[in-house]
Amino acid sequence: MSALLGLNYPQHSLGKVPLDFLSLHPSDKVEAKVANALQIYEQYRSFKKKRTDTFLPSILSSRQADPFSEMDELATVLAQIQTLKSRAKFDSALKVANDLFNISYKALFHYQRYHRIPLYIAASFTYLGFIIYIVLQIVQDYTSFVIKKKEEDGAKRNAYALATFGFCYSLLATLGQNVPWHFFFYYFCPFVVWTKVLNVVLSIQKAPTVSNNYGEIAKSLILYLINIECLVGSFFDRRCMSLAMAMILILHRTDDKKLMGFWSFFCIALSAFTFTPTVGKERMPYLVLVSSIVSGFLGTVIQPHKGTFVTYIQGLITVVSGICVVLANNTEGWASYARFISWMLMIVSVPLAFASPRKGLWARLISSNLALMTVYQLFSLTYESSFLLTLVSAMSLWLMIEHQKNFGYTNLKNIPVIRDPRQRNIVDNNDWKRALTFLTFAIASFFGTGNIASLNSFDPRSIQTLLTTFSPFLMGGLLLLKVVLPFLVVALFAYCVQYVTQMPRKALFLMVLVFSDIMGLHFFFLVTDQGSWLDIGTSLSHFIIVEGTVIFLQLMFISASFFIKFNNLEAIESNEEFVIKHKQ
Repeated sequence: MSALLGLNYPQHSLGKVPLDFLSLHPSDKVEAKVANALQIYEQYRSFKKKRTDTFLPSILSSRQADPFSEMDELATVLAQIQTLKSRAKFDSALKVANDLFNISYKALFHYQRYHRIPLYIAASFTYLGFIIYIVLQIVQDYTSFVIKKKEEDGAKRNAYALATFGFCYSLLATLGQNVPWHFFFYYFCPFVVWTKVLNVVLSIQKAPTVSNNYGEIAKSLILYLINIECLVGSFFDRRCMSLAMAMILILHRTDDKKLMGFWSFFCIALSAFTFTPTVGKERMPYLVLVSSIVSGFLGTVIQPHKGTFVTYIQGLITVVSGICVVLANNTEGWASYARFISWMLMIVSVPLAFASPRKGLWARLISSNLALMTVYQLFSLTYESSFLLTLVSAMSLWLMIEHQKNFGYTNLKNIPVIRDPRQRNIVDNNDWKRALTFLTFAIASFFGTGNIASLNSFDPRSIQTLLTTFSPFLMGGLLLLKVVLPFLVVALFAYCVQYVTQMPRKALFLMVLVFSDIMGLHFFFLVTDQGSWLDIGTSLSHFIIVEGTVIFLQLMFISASFFIKFNNLEAIESNEEFVIKHKQ
């Protein structure tokens, strides 16, 4: 537009004049291109002056030399263009002008990202230091591998010396390189974090009576990293989640062949959903009905208190929810009645789970899942309800495997909900497996039906069973509820696993924090400022989502504890008495 109007180009524009779309004389095209190249060249000179006109040059700032140094002086290039133009060699002149533009653009790009490498290094060391610090805290507080020593003056001096050096270096680098003051924070953060790491390292020592199998630790570490890489890949391709589930299947094995067979089947079935089309492309209400019937039947059959009125009511409500989905999608005459009944079911289902007079953990778990599945089915279009049923089945088997490892049997029906469950003070490799499994199932709970960066999970058609009129706030709230429900189901089972294994809750989330930070470090390097706005926004959203995973899962965990412990009744004195009394 500026070229057509004969105006100066915007000062900070990085645009390239589209000569192919302009009907101009070749001489005018050359002039337009030269003006475009000079505008980029002036930006390059300004950035170069800011970056290099300092008394403390940055050693790590540039991976290559100034791209413009490969070209002759600007005056020589401009004289060459004018010479070619005067001889009517417009194509050659335009080629030289294009070369000037491309070289200037590369040089400008170089100096715009002049400090990217030291910032990457600072952020990476901050990440690594924080991860190591969390691991050391877990090792120090929840293992017998180390014992805490009395803090020595020498250790304090070393830590303070590192912090002082970091402060001086960060201040000098900020002032000497003429960069904004927030660079000081970036430069100083690694030293702060590694000072904390140094304090922990100098305050612990290996327990003399503990022997460790370092080969087993290395093997587990490799499996964990492979699993994490599969989780990272699932953000770009849902099918990578099948590899993550395969790793979970390898990590959790049992000698019970029957239990192992069911566990393998449902892990594979859960992986199969990642190869299906994302939700929203078609409707299959009768599949939702089948899932509701199976869910209601299984929820009624496996309840430890058969014949309870609430048990049959919850099973019936689950089936009716599937019927409402069919009527709301296929029958116009019954659609309004179906929506009214759907609202009633959604309002009643969760309080009904809270009101169930059951003391056992398994009963509370099944009752809570039936309530959540009823609500989720009202939001379903096609195979979502089947996916949630498969997810619940797989996590139920995971709970059985963990219970068998701890108590030697798989019967979960008689586990009571106690007011203050005892927690271990020691964690082991199995606890790291549980934390990684928790994170894997949490991510799988979303990628089973859609992509976290797409809008498929926010399809307004998902709430057609409940709402047909446009109401942005209500629609947004219902769609957000649909996204949250699978995470809450995962948190319910994770809470029960933590409850049964007596794993320290703080240690569980510290381990989840370690795994999510490793993923966050990966996504940090994948954040881009090039390409379309969709590419930029997607890379940024991946990083933010991973960083907020721990906080979100903690909120889900708290909600899950509210579901399970709503009827906090009798407490038992010890797990040993419980095992002797209820083992079958």
